[in-house]
Amino acid sequence: MLQNLKKNDIISITKPFEFDNLQAMTLITRRIITISFFAAFLIIAPITLLYTTGFRYNWQKKKVSEVGVLALKTNPTNANIYLNNQLQNGTSPLYLNDLDPNVYTVRAELPGYFPWTKNLEVRSRASTLAYDITLFKQSKQRVLVEGVINGYALDRTETHLAVVRNARTIEIFSASGETQATLYTAPKKNLQQVAVSWSANNAYLLIENLTDPSASLVVPTDGKRPARTLTTHAGSTIIYPQFDNENSETLYGMQNTALIKISLPSLETLVLQAGVTSFEVTPLGVIAIHQTQTGVEVIRFSNRLIVQAAKKLTTLPQGTYALLPGSAHNMIAVANTAQNKIILIDTKNTSDSFVELNARAGSFGNGAKNEVFLAYGEDEVNVFNFANGQSMLLGRYGKAPSTTIPLYNTTYYLLYIDGELRVTELDDRDKRNTITLLSDHSMSNIRIDKLSTKIFYTAPAGLFVLEIQ
Repeated sequence: MLQNLKKNDIISITKPFEFDNLQAMTLITRRIITISFFAAFLIIAPITLLYTTGFRYNWQKKKVSEVGVLALKTNPTNANIYLNNQLQNGTSPLYLNDLDPNVYTVRAELPGYFPWTKNLEVRSRASTLAYDITLFKQSKQRVLVEGVINGYALDRTETHLAVVRNARTIEIFSASGETQATLYTAPKKNLQQVAVSWSANNAYLLIENLTDPSASLVVPTDGKRPARTLTTHAGSTIIYPQFDNENSETLYGMQNTALIKISLPSLETLVLQAGVTSFEVTPLGVIAIHQTQTGVEVIRFSNRLIVQAAKKLTTLPQGTYALLPGSAHNMIAVANTAQNKIILIDTKNTSDSFVELNARAGSFGNGAKNEVFLAYGEDEVNVFNFANGQSMLLGRYGKAPSTTIPLYNTTYYLLYIDGELRVTELDDRDKRNTITLLSDHSMSNIRIDKLSTKIFYTAPAGLFVLEIQ
């Protein structure tokens, strides 16, 4: 076939291929590619830089903003955490540091516990903390002691219970309900309404007879010495008896309007102050309300071993006052019973200044996370925070609660109202979580242990316990 080709044809076949057109296209393509990469760099580099420095495009708000942090801690730990119903990787404690600014529905769940839910706002360049989430057990109450329970108390170690049963017998049980000893049986059923307390070293029981103070008893717990009435010890009727919180051999009480000190071993009595209308034994000392012609003095006996003269803490206007149990942050509480007011007095402040709350009763919190005074009146509950010196309304109710107790070292309190035993949190972001632990209109004598893990109460069938933590 090559033989039939002409010379010019051969030259055209062997002539080199000209790349001019191809080179022109390649240059244009290269320019396009170069420009495209440069444009992509100009777009992607700032976006990458913004992303690595915490900026995100918020699709819901349609703008660029910096991320925020959400930190969650629960007690107990290892709870599953949901954000807007989406299960998060990992369990509590959980630290989420890449969240768009927004309001998130946060839920903590743990099998066997009530869930916790709250709407929390995550803000740009800020940390939202929920470090005090307490999850409470979904448990069922159980009976510890059967029968008619007239009074009871846990000992100082919380390993034993003293129980007055059937208005006649005083018995010791283990904290789990096993019978251990019967200390005293009254000749007749005269212990219908009593208050029970233990001495500091659990050597004695004090059975205060609320209907007949002359029948109040001091009962040794060793079972070797007999029970004796306070009248036997003091020679006449003693009202409002209280153990010293350090010395188990010492009692305080009132004879008529005199505050007296009773030594159990020697049976000696000592008048500390006349003209007393109310007193309380507190960690700060023995505090008393002293009525004078010019006003009402609040006084303190700070050294109970070597009795010194009382120190005046403050003077109140004329009125009817009663001290409330407990203390915290060097503060004591006095109820103005005629005006339904609570007065908080700083025992280290000599300027006669105090905080006044609208309430008829209240109790002190305990623990670093619950440094508060919980006050309640006819239809509302308020809290005074010692850390910031402010009071806050916790809730209004259709009727007065019969019990409010701050739970140890948590931001929660126990409330019994209208037949429901509830736990409510102090955190007022969004709504306060409230859990109904139990519904029973027959509950009375509600108490908690020191660490707020168990609730004790009486009902017609006996003494019950409910484990909540």
